[in-house]
Amino acid sequence: MVKRIILLLDAAADFPFEELGNRTPLQLARMPTARQWAEQGCGGVLRLQHSSTDASRALLGECCGFPQLKAQSIKWGPVAARGLGLSPQSSRTRMLCQFVTYNEQDERFPERPSSDEEQEQLLSDLEGALRDYSGKDVKLHSLQRGRFVLDWPEQIEIPEREKTGWRRSLRPTKFPVELKNLLQHAEEVLEAHSINIVRLDLGENPLQGIWVWSGGSGDMFPDQLGFSQALCSPDPLVKGLASMLGLPFVSMKEPYLQKDEFAAMDLSRVHDVLRSSEELVFWIPAPYSTSPFQDAEQKVRMLDAVDFRVLTPLAELADRMGSLRILLMSAGLRHRGRPEKGLLPFLLWGEGVEADSQKAWNEADSREGGLGQLRLPALLERFRE
Repeated sequence: MVKRIILLLDAAADFPFEELGNRTPLQLARMPTARQWAEQGCGGVLRLQHSSTDASRALLGECCGFPQLKAQSIKWGPVAARGLGLSPQSSRTRMLCQFVTYNEQDERFPERPSSDEEQEQLLSDLEGALRDYSGKDVKLHSLQRGRFVLDWPEQIEIPEREKTGWRRSLRPTKFPVELKNLLQHAEEVLEAHSINIVRLDLGENPLQGIWVWSGGSGDMFPDQLGFSQALCSPDPLVKGLASMLGLPFVSMKEPYLQKDEFAAMDLSRVHDVLRSSEELVFWIPAPYSTSPFQDAEQKVRMLDAVDFRVLTPLAELADRMGSLRILLMSAGLRHRGRPEKGLLPFLLWGEGVEADSQKAWNEADSREGGLGQLRLPALLERFRE
């Protein structure tokens, strides 16, 4: 039986940059393994029909069996709670949140505390202040630096339009009044917090507010795929999705942050999971930090890090296993906060895939790939046939 690996690289695709000689970061990155796969595989361009700005996670949802419209409205608050080991609570609303800073135009951008200790202190102080303010059992659970779960003791509806997009007014207009007032109070607490005073003294961006990304109550369930699947990622949200769906999960390191020369994941663990599952889905976070958005040259270096620490080890595993098929695709664009979506290249490689002489895996060369332009359901059907 041919085993399958899907690799989703968040925000890898982009537009040409003048400082890169009017090339995209993917065109300039060396990525020798991706280039080898392109020369021996079959490529094309993925056409998105999601309206969600978070199309990357919608793609992940579709790969895990959520239909297209359902995938872009996954409630990531309960998923994040699962990633923290919290049991489902249909009587409470779990909201996935992000610290933000904002500029003079009231545009907001994600911002991280300087350390895990700083995050824990902020969340502890905020939780106490919000409980005192609301008189309710508000809980704040740290997910990872910059992100956390706001656990509200009642069911509330989070409007779809209010949970997408960084570049919106910091104060949402369509939240329930009680939640809107709570977020306003959080801003006041953060403004006077000693950590923010120190951050300003050090020339760092203050943590000025909370962006509610996605909230909900209870779990969601996908369609039956008809085969066994597992997930792998450094992102706790993917761990939460695996827990919610009852799938095996392989933890890995974020390839951009590694200081050593080892693979980002335990290859023996990946091999064991593939022996018991037909398909393993990787989700790799965006190749840039959130604040400030990094320059195009830095993105090129980070793409090469993905090739070195993720793709190359998997190529070695493919050589050992023999019967392995790989789907590599970009999962969206948010570089520098640019609102446009670029072309999303994809590439099929491995047993049963006939080469089409594509030169490299990038926006320009993938457009010439033998599979042309496909929607994701058609691509997955081709990959899994």
